[in-house]
This record gives sequence, C-alpha cells and structure tokens, in this order.
Amino acid sequence: MRTAFLALAALTLVAAAPAAAVTPPDNARIGRVLNEAGLVGVWGTHCDDVNSDDWETIAADARGVYQSVEGGDDYVSTYDIISARRLNSRDVQMDMVLIPDEDSDAEGDDPEADAYNQITVVYRIEGDKQMTWSSVTSRGEKLITRGVFAGGDQRSEWYYRCPNGRPTPSAAPAGDDVEAADPARDLHKAPKP
Repeated sequence: MRTAFLALAALTLVAAAPAAAVTPPDNARIGRVLNEAGLVGVWGTHCDDVNSDDWETIAADARGVYQSVEGGDDYVSTYDIISARRLNSRDVQMDMVLIPDEDSDAEGDDPEADAYNQITVVYRIEGDKQMTWSSVTSRGEKLITRGVFAGGDQRSEWYYRCPNGRPTPSAAPAGDDVEAADPARDLHKAPKP
C-alpha cells in the first residue's frame, strides 16, 4: 500500500477534542492548500491496471468538505480533511477524521480503534506522484515515519496521478463481500494484516 510521510518531531494531535468539534474546518483554505500542492484528483499505485486495488481520491464532497477516499482490495475508507497546510515545497500536512460507514463500529465502543479515527498525515509530493511520508494517531502513535511503517519492514508506496480517473476493477467473484472499514485495521494507507 501507500507509504511516505515527512518525519516531523512535533507531529501530534490535540488529545482533548477533535479540532472539528472546536472550530469548523476552513474548507476554502483547505481547498487552496490541496489545489496549490496538486493533491486534488485521483491517485493510484497502477493507474492503467483495471485490477489495481490501491487508489485514493482527494476532492470536495457535496457539502464542500475535502475528503480522502481510499480503497484497497477489500475495503474503502473515507476521511474528512479538517486542516491542511504546506510545510515546504513538497510536503503537505493534514489532519483527517475517519467517517464510519453504517456497518462499522468505528467510534465509541472500542477505545483502541478510536485512536485511529483521527490522524495527522504528511504527504510528500514529487511531480505527478505522492506518498505518505508520516502518519500519527490521535494518541501520538507513529504509524509511518520518513516513509517507513512502524516496525521498519515496509516502505510507503508512491501513488501516481491517474489522468483517466480511478480504474474500474473487474467484477468480484460471487460470494466475495467487501468488508466495512475498520479503523484499527485499515490505517491510512497502511498495509493490511
């Protein structure tokens, strides 16, 4: 899956309350940051492969809220982007909140999973490719540092701009169900177990 975030010493979230509960996101500012950085659009590990299962769309939804909608071979996760800022010419930091789907138990009942509901990520952008350079949970747990997953055995992958949009995967064989997002398992662009 995707890998590469900027290693920042002070990447932590406010543990008290989500930023969205205190101050509503400035969607116009977030949109400017994401557009100027070139992040708005469709991204994938293999844009021309209809069987590619690693993709991300960054765009505003019908409410005008910018989101990261990510997919893998067995899940789709949607995050509202509640803040975004340029760190330098190639790195953008975002605070993101997982939007649970109807079938998931994404908030409230599992304190361990709740830590993954809000994350701070840094995307590194180089031309028409981007990767997760760092990722930190609301509890300060570092998931990705300098493009390497915790544990140090896997690097974040580059996602490339998909000019023709997201490839449509071939139909799944009968009986294959798509699982609901599970924040404890489906970390932002983290490998599945």
